[in-house]
Amino acid sequence: MNELQLLQNKAAKIILSLPCFYSSTEALKELCWPTLFKLRLFHRCVFVYKYILSLIQSLSVTSILIILVEKSNFYLPRVRRNYGKQRLLYQGLGEWNSLDKSIRDMRSLLIFKQALKTAIF
Repeated sequence: MNELQLLQNKAAKIILSLPCFYSSTEALKELCWPTLFKLRLFHRCVFVYKYILSLIQSLSVTSILIILVEKSNFYLPRVRRNYGKQRLLYQGLGEWNSLDKSIRDMRSLLIFKQALKTAIF
């Protein structure tokens, strides 16, 4: 588990004055805090949405080949090293492909964020 996630779990237990053996998942639910994994997923999907609609000024995409296979669905080539899989755009596009098509087809950033929050959180 990520060290930051452990820290968030401990903080939730401290805020609620719970013993250390209490479930971290329950503490996070009680505080209505999403896990850091879900937050990262949300932000990567918003990043890809902005990238697709050209809301981001410039982005260097020289070492990754992105091919639009279908409408709003991307093909990612096989990478040779794990470094390539850890890149923001590679992870984001993979997660984008796993999103529901109705969410991907939203045309407003605000509506997209709301639909994404209900789907993830």
